[in-house]
Amino acid sequence: QKAGVTPVEGNDYRTHRARRIDERVCAECDRVIAMTKQHLMRLIYDFPQYASKFSAMPEDIPDPFLMGQKEYDRCLDSITEGIKGSFAL
Repeated sequence: QKAGVTPVEGNDYRTHRARRIDERVCAECDRVIAMTKQHLMRLIYDFPQYASKFSAMPEDIPDPFLMGQKEYDRCLDSITEGIKGSFAL
């Protein structure tokens, strides 16, 4: 919400929960954006048949899990800037 993204039917971030990526997710997605270069390499290694769907943020974005709100806000800012700068959607 802070980024101005409106939830849509079938893709409502308000109910999203983190989970491991699997082949079904790779097949269903048009694009998968890794938060770090290391994550990107792991995706390519685990799912080479979907490599053309994978890319990474321009700068690695650390996971704010279990950190305070300030770190989550910083992460959101980094994601927003990375998308604006590299991924015209």
